[in-house]
Amino acid sequence: MAGVREQIEIDAPIEAVWNAVHRDIRAVPRWSKNVTKTEVIGGGPVAMGTELRYTTRLPGGLTQDLTLLVKTYDELRRCAGSLEGSVMKGTWSWRYSRKGEMTVVVYETDVALRGVLRFAGPAVRDQVRRNVRSDLEALKKHVEQGRKRASTTTKSSTT
Repeated sequence: MAGVREQIEIDAPIEAVWNAVHRDIRAVPRWSKNVTKTEVIGGGPVAMGTELRYTTRLPGGLTQDLTLLVKTYDELRRCAGSLEGSVMKGTWSWRYSRKGEMTVVVYETDVALRGVLRFAGPAVRDQVRRNVRSDLEALKKHVEQGRKRASTTTKSSTT
């Protein structure tokens, strides 16, 4: 299956976006429509060598546990690694950069299906692309609304 690459601009500092994706792992299901549960295996912060478990939604109401291994960890710039589950395996990557006041987020994934599902490649790639786009838009909304709430709270406490 060919890789998927999606990009989005978020009106927030890189730190805020990084925190939502890589520091507050248990909260990922709050903004992701495609992830139902997340955890750092063994606890602790995300770093090089960390294993994560994500439970993802599949078509038909099914779920799949994916194990993600962090192989690259360049704080506030890039976090990437491999993923493995019962029906797929592959790679994932988050990259962050500044564009004026905006944070540019680029997410890439390349997955290969296992077993009989490997014949469903094009349909699955399209679904993965839709899921990635949906999650990036949800991340944008989550982070930007969080900034607005924090800004409103700060203004209220200073008046």
